[in-house]
Amino acid sequence: VREQRNISGNAFARLDVFPSRPLGFGVFANYQRLIQPSVVSDPNLSFNRSDVGAGAEIIAIPGGGTLDLRAGYQFFGGLYEEANGAPFTSLSHEVSLRNLWRFRPRTALFHDTALRFVNFPNAARALNYLNDSTPLRTRLGLTGLLTDRFGVLLAAGYGATFFRDGTQVATTQYDSINAQAEGTFYLSQGAGGGEPGQATLLL
Repeated sequence: VREQRNISGNAFARLDVFPSRPLGFGVFANYQRLIQPSVVSDPNLSFNRSDVGAGAEIIAIPGGGTLDLRAGYQFFGGLYEEANGAPFTSLSHEVSLRNLWRFRPRTALFHDTALRFVNFPNAARALNYLNDSTPLRTRLGLTGLLTDRFGVLLAAGYGATFFRDGTQVATTQYDSINAQAEGTFYLSQGAGGGEPGQATLLL
């Protein structure tokens, strides 16, 4: 067990250019090392991995902040370190759209859609079957403050995952309507940020 002692870490950085201007952009990157030891004593059979990510988004805020339109791209890699985990290494590319429309002082309508392309470059070395896929998620919702301290979020959307080889027995196609209902109590008056689904609702 002592031989499986290890260290994990997490780092994230983001740079926003022309924030709160009618047109701007942001770039970001992140790194995380995750420790996943095996149930057996051999440390070479662990599933330690490094998650790396990087991306950028274009941000348009016309109308003095009434609209918040974002289009982005993100790369994600889950890189396993030990030989037995290497077949599960995955590389993903994601394109996304996120929109926010503040049509009342305390209420906003939001939309987000994400399309991801997931690839397993070492799938042939895995004991089980790994299938490249293209997950799609989209939703439309409403968020707002009912009182000075209580907010609600209601959203509904659609999700599906399209596999490269959908005929495999080990592949289960995902295709469903999704819904979300959320209530938030704020310890101080007014709350929220500039992200879609979290409207700036300061009184």
